[in-house]
Amino acid sequence: MRIGIPQCLYLTPQRLHTKLASAEYEISVTDEDTPVRHTLHYDNPPDIIILDGTINPAQHIRLCRDLRAKQRSTPPYIILLLDKSAASNIVTCLEAGADDCLVLPIDLDELCARIHVGARWMRTNRNLTTEARTLKAQLKKRQQHEVVLIRQATTDGVTGLYTRQYFMTRLFQEMRRSQRYGAPLCILMIDLDSFKRVNDTFGHVTGDRVLSTVAEIVRTATRESDIAGRYGGDEICVVLPEITLEHTQTIA
Repeated sequence: MRIGIPQCLYLTPQRLHTKLASAEYEISVTDEDTPVRHTLHYDNPPDIIILDGTINPAQHIRLCRDLRAKQRSTPPYIILLLDKSAASNIVTCLEAGADDCLVLPIDLDELCARIHVGARWMRTNRNLTTEARTLKAQLKKRQQHEVVLIRQATTDGVTGLYTRQYFMTRLFQEMRRSQRYGAPLCILMIDLDSFKRVNDTFGHVTGDRVLSTVAEIVRTATRESDIAGRYGGDEICVVLPEITLEHTQTIA
């Protein structure tokens, strides 16, 4: 767990590390000579950030807002130090994005206890984020699997058109819609002549290639809104919603 602390006389890494008495914490000190935005590793901040708001409270309040505005899966835990004169700004600091505020003089035991709270919050947040990612990945995989199952259940394996059962469901839906709104509806029935002879002479593999080729012609000649299905062994049926008889004859 990484902790970023300000460079100040009343808080040193050695003193804080000794008091925390835990090897899980890695403490780094910010450099007052460079802009605070960069000293706090704005693009990759520590897990827990301690800000010295006694120097320039307004600047650190703005920094809290900036850190909160930058979207991250696990935002840092911010502890803001204030002197007694700025104690009235605690509500403003918390609303700006600070997770906790301490008023000087600092009680090191209390600070360590609040750091432990922050570390516990960070671990919980990370666990929840990891679980959320896992659940999201599982949900996506399940949705993809469901799409495959639905496609397999509704699509004929040879022609790639709808199965008869699903086609009939869509047919009755379009018929009811046509009756309800008075919309035109046409149906094509396509039968392959002498298809049995193709299977008997050249085998079923060749017969399947013939069916597949005819199905591709049907898809090419019809609109995306049209519904084509394998009605029987060598029969294909196409539902053409919102289309005139003359246009249907052209497609046929």
